[in-house]
Amino acid sequence: EVDPDKRAQALAAVARQFPADPSGDAEALATYLMSSAAFRALPKTPEIEAIHNELDQSNACRFSMRTPCPSRPPIPMTVWITGAPSTIGLAAVLGWSGKAIIARLRAWRDKRRAAKKSAKKELTPAPATQENE
Repeated sequence: EVDPDKRAQALAAVARQFPADPSGDAEALATYLMSSAAFRALPKTPEIEAIHNELDQSNACRFSMRTPCPSRPPIPMTVWITGAPSTIGLAAVLGWSGKAIIARLRAWRDKRRAAKKSAKKELTPAPATQENE
């Protein structure tokens, strides 16, 4: 490889040229993916590693990737602590609500069926009985 440091700097310059607003996100991500693949072919020197790490860090800060970003604060511990109980509470409330709705619908259906049966019994004439005298 002839002059890998210049190649790494040129790759970094291309990756840095996109605006920080969301309109440049697609191009920035595509450029990052292509440049990170190109960095794999370069020799592992401290200068190249530093440029590659800088690009990784800027991409992580832009897209909230798995790599932590020093300028983005972590999720507060209270969110993690209250997140699970809130989810469990929401599931319980939805479950109880669903069960109550189903019970009300069944009661309404049973009441309706009973009303139909009693109306049917009233409309049918009673069988005539003959009395022997």
